[in-house]
Amino acid sequence: MTATKFDPRVGDERLLPTILQNEVKALGYEGRARYLERRLGAEGLQRFASRLSPAARDALLRPPLASAWVSFAPMFEIEQAMIEHLMGGDPSQFKTLAMELAREDVPTVYQFVLKLAGPSLVLKRLSVMYSARVRPGHLVAERLSEREATGRLEGGVVPYYTCEHNVAGWITVGLELAGAKDVEVRQVDCQHRGASSCRWSVRWR
Repeated sequence: MTATKFDPRVGDERLLPTILQNEVKALGYEGRARYLERRLGAEGLQRFASRLSPAARDALLRPPLASAWVSFAPMFEIEQAMIEHLMGGDPSQFKTLAMELAREDVPTVYQFVLKLAGPSLVLKRLSVMYSARVRPGHLVAERLSEREATGRLEGGVVPYYTCEHNVAGWITVGLELAGAKDVEVRQVDCQHRGASSCRWSVRWR
């Protein structure tokens, strides 16, 4: 891979056409609107949305039913604007965003179940949980020891900032809700850097 093809906010630019064909649950648009309104207020959200294309603005302010599958392309535009205008060009802040939204999206009853079942349930359900929000692709976990596992994304590709930060935040919260402490999720391989699949190292105590 040539250096000119890699962008820290996107990754390998040659993968972008494939990424923009992804679909996501509209719930993701609702979550980003909540996050932006908390940060900016109602008027600030409207100002932020005014910078976007009509399609991205409508997806942010008037998303369809949360369970509907919709195009990822408007979300990519929204997230690029967030990186530029709110994050000072630093996409690592998406880990914090992902963790906030993950905690909000897990019902209290399910949090209780996770706490009882422990990290094993989270690892077993990762593929189902991921595929319920993004397609195509499956996030497969493999338990290596009592407090260590790996995660691997198969059959799909996401932006580099999503791979490095969002997924790590999402897995972290799942394990924390299941009672794990000192969770560390680290990206170890990525399609954007020439690997055949994206992989994460997961450790906790």
